[in-house]
Amino acid sequence: RLPGAGAGGGEGLATIRAGGGFALVEDPRGAEAPTMPPAGIAAAAVDYVLPIAQMANLLVSMVEGSRT
Repeated sequence: RLPGAGAGGGEGLATIRAGGGFALVEDPRGAEAPTMPPAGIAAAAVDYVLPIAQMANLLVSMVEGSRT
């Protein structure tokens, strides 16, 4: 988790992706802090934008997919 509003979050996500990681952020429409996710989205540093309730399913499917 990269807390913080503004460009810092987007820059951090871009760094993670540049290192081979992936980034997911909470959909701003349901976010407790809706000003935070747009920084990563605007920086085009996000692979997935999902409601919190869908994030666990995505992560499980990614892990299960890597086992095959």
